Amino acid sequence: MPLIHKDKILLMSGMYDKYVHIEDTSILWEAWGMPKRLLYKCGHSGFIIKRAKIYKEVISFIKGL
Repeated sequence: MPLIHKDKILLMSGMYDKYVHIEDTSILWEAWGMPKRLLYKCGHSGFIIKRAKIYKEVISFIKGL
């Protein structure tokens, strides 16, 4: 379990990531008590392509804390 409360965690995963597999991030997500999670239809490097959307969602999450 993480040291901070799960309401302050934002877990982001790429559904087609070949380096950090979705199965592994799902196990971590469940072990951490299912904090807020964003799933993106991309692989590991696809986060670069989706950076504008990710930026907006991260800022929104931070403002909501």
